[in-house]
Amino acid sequence: MNSTLASGEALLLGSANKLGASPSSVAVLPYGLAAFATTLLSLIAIVSYQPKVHDKSPPFTLDTSPIIGSLGFLTRQWSFWKSATNGLTQNFSFRLGTRHVVGITGQAARKMFYDNPNLCFVSQAIIQPFGVHFWPPVHAIFKGGFHSGHHNTFFLRRLMELLKTEELRKVLPKALNDARLDLGDLLGSGSKSSITSAPDIWRTVFKQNARLTFCDEVVDSSELFERCAQDIGTLLHTYSHYNVLFNWLPAPSYIKRRLARWDLVRLVTKMVNKRIQENTPSKDDPLQKLINNRDNKDHVIEFFVSILFIATTNGHVIAGQLLNIMAIHPEWQEKIYQEIKTAVQTHGKFQEGTLAEKLSLIPLEAWETSFPTINMVLKETIRMWTSFSVTRLNTSSEAIPIPNTDQVIPAKTFVIYNSTEVNFDDKLYPNPTKFDPERYTEAREEFKQETYGFLGWGQGCHACVGMRWAKLQQTILVATALSMYQWHSCDANGNPDPYVKHRRILDSDHAFHLPPAYCKLTPREVW
Repeated sequence: MNSTLASGEALLLGSANKLGASPSSVAVLPYGLAAFATTLLSLIAIVSYQPKVHDKSPPFTLDTSPIIGSLGFLTRQWSFWKSATNGLTQNFSFRLGTRHVVGITGQAARKMFYDNPNLCFVSQAIIQPFGVHFWPPVHAIFKGGFHSGHHNTFFLRRLMELLKTEELRKVLPKALNDARLDLGDLLGSGSKSSITSAPDIWRTVFKQNARLTFCDEVVDSSELFERCAQDIGTLLHTYSHYNVLFNWLPAPSYIKRRLARWDLVRLVTKMVNKRIQENTPSKDDPLQKLINNRDNKDHVIEFFVSILFIATTNGHVIAGQLLNIMAIHPEWQEKIYQEIKTAVQTHGKFQEGTLAEKLSLIPLEAWETSFPTINMVLKETIRMWTSFSVTRLNTSSEAIPIPNTDQVIPAKTFVIYNSTEVNFDDKLYPNPTKFDPERYTEAREEFKQETYGFLGWGQGCHACVGMRWAKLQQTILVATALSMYQWHSCDANGNPDPYVKHRRILDSDHAFHLPPAYCKLTPREVW
């Protein structure tokens, strides 16, 4: 008797044949699915693997997600920080992908963060979503031991040589000319006013930095400048947040940054080789100085690629924001304008030319001492616009104790401090969201109540080597801008904005990228 129930094998074969598939192809299908599932599970296991951490590491924050870790560290820095520190009262740990990171809070921990020589500033770049470097490994120019100095690096040694008084004096006329010409281009021929976005001043900042730290050719040749500026602009304004979590992720922004760096290296290499072939030892610029030193060519190329980006990173943000602030606060604009006229009267009263042209008669020493109001405005701008996560790497093989706790920063572990904690502290900066340059007058200076109460120029082992040039550059830009125009805050159409207010978005995920801030420029009366 024929059975009405088919066997499992017969049913499978019959179904397969009806679908037009061969028995062998169907048999392979489960194996393909198994292989795919195995691969997927292996990938998940790899990216979600979390190495064991030191027993005395601070506790992990709950503000985290499976596999990726604490993305809030990158996308909402201040909110994440306040949550993780439980209102700035405790240290904490978190992960970026598989990396363990320690967050510290409080005055004692802050001092340790800036003073401990084993907390490396250079190596931390791997957990920042921007920059010119793609480490590890860290390039040799950033490693200690150059000329027998434990903390003396090739990069710092050569940079300090380029920042000597005689070098600043030589670049001063060119920096002034760059500022005057570029700011002059903001106003069309015959126009009575113009609308601009303050952050666009970054190209002038880059020009001045290139003259001081590289060579004039890259600025004076329009072809070279546009190519170099495009590469630097990509590195400054393109962010790869997810590559901080997984550096192998082929994100579009990451690829753009890699290509920009590759092109910048090609450009600098070509210029170095050309100068070597020209054999012009008497030429007086930074490029020739390093060649005359007989420095390793790879070191020379890496130095220039690095400094072109590093020198412009903070400078372009501060310059753009200073001009925006001048437009918002006409009372401070007027005070600075009076300082400019006083300085010019002292050094070039009887000379012909516009007020902006007469700035060239002010000597270097006077540039550094004649503008106290610019200095106060600059410090307040820096306080508000350098408020973000600052990172280090414990490069030693030993754990570093966190003061006043039984916790540690484990060996080979990243550590962060959010400078907003001190920059917007009500005790050190009363009414911290208010733009108030008078905080820095001798009668006040509330920030001196704590060690390292002002972090604008770095502190301890990592004070800003380029501070003198940075101050001079910002003073030149502000003085030139205000000597040429009155600045008024407006909307994109040039209409006055009665509700405008200087704001610092503390949760910005782009610490070095300014939103448009429109300003209307009106030429000054001839003085």
